[in-house]
Amino acid sequence: MFQVREELCTGCGLCARVCPSGAITLAFRKARIAPERCIGCQVCQSVCPNRAIQQIYVGDLEELRGRLAQLSQRIQWVSGRLNSLTRRRG
Repeated sequence: MFQVREELCTGCGLCARVCPSGAITLAFRKARIAPERCIGCQVCQSVCPNRAIQQIYVGDLEELRGRLAQLSQRIQWVSGRLNSLTRRRG
């Protein structure tokens, strides 16, 4: 989920123009993000010249820890598979 830091947003509209899901609109010269339309691609965040768009985590900290642990296990598994494949070819 992303939020706009209104004190940094100048209302240039660049984020709204690049948003692939049309989740960003301008209201009163400030960007507004519709969370139900946001796909989390981070394009808006990367193009904002004032760094006014920030990612926030909404949820349970324990759930996040669990997801990170699962991701770490997957990364280790993929890394091991890649290592074994490159050893076979080498």
